[in-house]
Amino acid sequence: MLMIYNWVTQRWAQAHMNLDMLFRAFTFGYSLDGLDATGYNLDTLPYSLDSRVWTAGQVLLGGFQNNTLGYLSGPNLAASVETDETIPQVPGRLTFINNSRPLVDQLRGSGGIEGVPITVDIYGRMNLADPPVKIATGTVTSLGWAPLRASSRYLRARINVPYGTNFDHLQGTLLQARVMGIR
Repeated sequence: MLMIYNWVTQRWAQAHMNLDMLFRAFTFGYSLDGLDATGYNLDTLPYSLDSRVWTAGQVLLGGFQNNTLGYLSGPNLAASVETDETIPQVPGRLTFINNSRPLVDQLRGSGGIEGVPITVDIYGRMNLADPPVKIATGTVTSLGWAPLRASSRYLRARINVPYGTNFDHLQGTLLQARVMGIR
């Protein structure tokens, strides 16, 4: 597990990676003629020809896994953020959620979140002693909202962004909630 600190937002994050060692690496630099020295040919190259790996002196994040050097320069990994648990608006009453809007910045190169299957899972529990249980899931529509229906006394949300999605910031979610009436 990696503990990551963002100096701008002054917040910590966790990342789970199966690496023996993680370090700042400098690339060696190759020409097309020098690629033979790597042991690869054009069909078996582990990186595309326009990758920063082949440029000399580029700073990359590198790591060893099973005695093999690799660079962390591929697509984004899947990401998920879980919110804090909400406290009931009126003690003893249930809260009903019918919509959620994940706070994910505009996705680079796609003009928005349309077509990217970002999902929001709602977890709830009736008593503080109960474990949270997933009670609803919604997929983000082209309008940026994830329609869902969930009710419980204590609620939390988990936003899931799939592998390879380009985004810069994932902060949480806005929930459309109201207090449920008594029957």
